[in-house]
Amino acid sequence: KQWYQRRVAITAGVQGLKHDDPAQNQLEALRPHLQIIVQLLMGVSEDKDKTESLTTAACGLLGDIVSTYGSSVKHLVQFDGISNLLAQGRRSRSVKTKHTATWASKEMKKINAL
Repeated sequence: KQWYQRRVAITAGVQGLKHDDPAQNQLEALRPHLQIIVQLLMGVSEDKDKTESLTTAACGLLGDIVSTYGSSVKHLVQFDGISNLLAQGRRSRSVKTKHTATWASKEMKKINAL
């Protein structure tokens, strides 16, 4: 639950900053923390007791990061743990989780094509 609350706060911040041009400097201020955030996401992938909502939240945060920062974060997200997280989400029985993981996977493909 604590991780989910952090994810919601981080995502709200990333999304809010993404849609506010003067906030570009704030997006850059978040950049040094992206590696730690991605490590948390990989931890979610390995968590055998994670909830469906945590998988959805983690896939959503990953997609937000990739869509916001683009190819500049490619080196941070090209790990098996990230691929596994997205695969888990796409295999989910939850429509919301599948949709979120599919969207995040498409965002990943965009940066991989660059």
